[in-house]
Amino acid sequence: MKKLFCSLFAFCSLTLIAQEKTYNFNHKISYQYSVSDDIKALYGDEYFADSFLNIYLGKDGILGHSTSDFLFDRFQSTAFLITPTRYYDVIFKSLENEIGIKTPTLLDYSATDEHFPYDEEYFSKKNHLVALNRTETINGYTCNYYQLNEENVDDTTTVCIDEKSKIDNVSFLIPHTDIKGLIVKLGSNSHGNSIIINQVKPSQLKLYFDENKAVSDYQKNLEIVKNQYKEMYETPSEIEDTVTTYPYTADNRYDDPLYNYYSYAQSDDLKINNLFTIMSSSAIAIVLMDNDYDNTYDFDRQSALKSVDASTKKTIQLFKKHGLIDKNEAKELNNLFTKYYNDAKAFILVKDTASLDIVSEDGLWNLNDSIEEAAALASYQSLYKQSSLDEINLAIHELNAPDYMEYTPNYCKDLKNQIPSFTDKSLKQIVYNYSGQICDLYLYNTGLIDVNSTIDAIRKSIWELSKNYDSYNKEDKEKLKKFLDSLD
Repeated sequence: MKKLFCSLFAFCSLTLIAQEKTYNFNHKISYQYSVSDDIKALYGDEYFADSFLNIYLGKDGILGHSTSDFLFDRFQSTAFLITPTRYYDVIFKSLENEIGIKTPTLLDYSATDEHFPYDEEYFSKKNHLVALNRTETINGYTCNYYQLNEENVDDTTTVCIDEKSKIDNVSFLIPHTDIKGLIVKLGSNSHGNSIIINQVKPSQLKLYFDENKAVSDYQKNLEIVKNQYKEMYETPSEIEDTVTTYPYTADNRYDDPLYNYYSYAQSDDLKINNLFTIMSSSAIAIVLMDNDYDNTYDFDRQSALKSVDASTKKTIQLFKKHGLIDKNEAKELNNLFTKYYNDAKAFILVKDTASLDIVSEDGLWNLNDSIEEAAALASYQSLYKQSSLDEINLAIHELNAPDYMEYTPNYCKDLKNQIPSFTDKSLKQIVYNYSGQICDLYLYNTGLIDVNSTIDAIRKSIWELSKNYDSYNKEDKEKLKKFLDSLD
């Protein structure tokens, strides 16, 4: 399925015929996800309960969109447009149903890969449907089973097609086959994931797609991502002796209460201060979220603050309900957060148009003021993907850490002996690093940890788990699930 709906092929010619077109879709075909036990264990059954792959079918094209942003095998684009000659990963750009071509983010981009706006090889690959001589009736649709063998693809897919149906989405989704009809079920033979038809409805959806403009926008946005990638990951082979000057625009962002949340933890009760710190740091992660690293926050600040404020109040209620805190502690926490969020909502970012020059020579920062001030002004760049897990340094193993271990979860106290023995040797290091760095975060107020490096280490483990999960054998996956479930 992943081979059918996601852009994983090498792209070819960029020759483009001018095309400004309105696509009309007169059928909406909804498919329910059926996923393997491994995927259910990772995400939970409820994740897929209301998840559908919606296929909109028209005379000139087909549009696919997943309501859960999840497609069977890892994370991929879940909006796609297929015309008789082109396959596009697309995004919705406006309320007027205009669509554009999805540009790789900084996380998706790779300097070693070619990135093109559409996939021509989708139509050049030879697909062979081999009859399995088996028929089934699914949700009222009687279909015939075929095995789909794709050229240069080791995995095979089983597809069940209602060849008597007047609705034909096979022609778009499985090009170069004489068989036509409605796909009732389609699934990967190796992964055990599939889609099963749920219902078919009439549709009046119209989408406008200016192909020339979309390709132009794609190339401009790709160039921006390419430059960002070079700035972040491509470093000179040797340090030049000359002084390099970096422009820096001053502003008051570090006066933001969100950056100074620790100063609001002013209770005489250490328990209250610890709870405040943990809960407020989670709020910061939402308000200041920047998934594509474009230096623009993903959510409107006031809307995000309103949401996390309401969520915090609800959390305090639940803590009180379950006996984690008493009435007076709940009142004190609410008072601390009221001031914190009120100050955060009132804060206004003021940018200074005057630029300072931060000068770097032989790897050292130089300003008229102290090195500490220069470090505070310099923007933080995460290079967590380039870090190594060969040496893991945890604050919970520092000499004075035992004095503070009461503030960490129970599993942290004997962590090394609790990590399972995986057959994949690297998995043990990844899990040890992930669980250990989480323990470290609970020691934030002790001064034993550096928050940025700890968060980077956690991101490194999550990235490695996501990247390598499919390669782990069933036994290791079961051990991993059992261990993560056992963490208190």
